[in-house]
Amino acid sequence: DKNSTFYECGFNTDFYNLPFEGKLKIINDIIRQTILNKYISDPDTDTENLVGNCHTASRASLEYLKSLKIGKNYRYVFCKKKPFEPEDITTKHTALLVDDFEGNTYFFDAAPFVGYGMGLVRKLDHEQIYENYEIIEGDKAKLLYSLEKIIFKLSKGTPTNAELVEYCKILNEAKSYPILDGMVSYCYEMLSRKDFSKTERDKFLLKAISLNPYSM
Repeated sequence: DKNSTFYECGFNTDFYNLPFEGKLKIINDIIRQTILNKYISDPDTDTENLVGNCHTASRASLEYLKSLKIGKNYRYVFCKKKPFEPEDITTKHTALLVDDFEGNTYFFDAAPFVGYGMGLVRKLDHEQIYENYEIIEGDKAKLLYSLEKIIFKLSKGTPTNAELVEYCKILNEAKSYPILDGMVSYCYEMLSRKDFSKTERDKFLLKAISLNPYSM
């Protein structure tokens, strides 16, 4: 009530009276504080259970913004190359781009970790957070799901021969999309630490390094 010490603080402002960026920041905080962070999660259940990583946060944010009808033209994107990184850097990081109704685009990163850009909401006008954003849709979205599933299964143990054949087929297909190199390289890194012969482990490690020279 009006006699409360904190009556006039921002959280007592009606949500729908906040400016667009203010609404995004509130939603970003809610999602980041709700998701239980887990670096490797199951893409079949992470969004529903709100347990996961930047991919989980991006998908949950997309659904939440749509349900509240906040903004338009939502894009689930890979974010690549921070200002201080080399040109041949790969990425596994995702976030959202969302437009207001005046033609402005906002960067929205609700990743539940502490790191560059994580938790940031910013209008993309002059200063870019990343140099490249690539929309995740169609075959790229399907392959991203498959790669996340491989990573989750590899976190549980060494694959069978049949599973390995399936994984390698998916990894070869994913290499058609350079933006997925970071995810593919990470899969190969994980395979290089599994219970295979040294020759097999070395082969997987070389594949990881060929896609990402900064592996390991």
